[in-house]
Amino acid sequence: LQDFVPPDGWIMKNLRGASLAMSDEQEASLLSTSRGIAAWHRSTVFCSSCGARMLAQKAGTSRKCTSCGITQYPRQDPAIITLVTCGDYALLGRKAAWNSGRYSTLAGFCEMGESIEETVHREVMEESGVSVDLSTLRFIASQPWLFP
Repeated sequence: LQDFVPPDGWIMKNLRGASLAMSDEQEASLLSTSRGIAAWHRSTVFCSSCGARMLAQKAGTSRKCTSCGITQYPRQDPAIITLVTCGDYALLGRKAAWNSGRYSTLAGFCEMGESIEETVHREVMEESGVSVDLSTLRFIASQPWLFP
């Protein structure tokens, strides 16, 4: 897209900024899926087993090798976003590079073979040094996320 020149009247927006402004969950979900599928197609041109070209199939939801026939599907990157509380207090984190006064809940990606609960425990410990009692975890909701 570096060479793309938008037609008159079009506005190019950063995807993150555009997604944060959306109030329609279906629209945000479609944007998330579209971005993920497009990025996957760009990075899965060749077969990881034999090196031959891959072709999109099933409306772009999978790719099939033109040589060995293996079918590949987009990878999933499960992650957690968690708010750790103790009474009226919440544990927040911050990156050293952030402006003063900016804080965030804790978050991270699941490692291979790790449950969501184990991810919460590990990420909170890594980012804050606080040990979480897994028996107190409550699941609130899930959502599609178009990053990384």
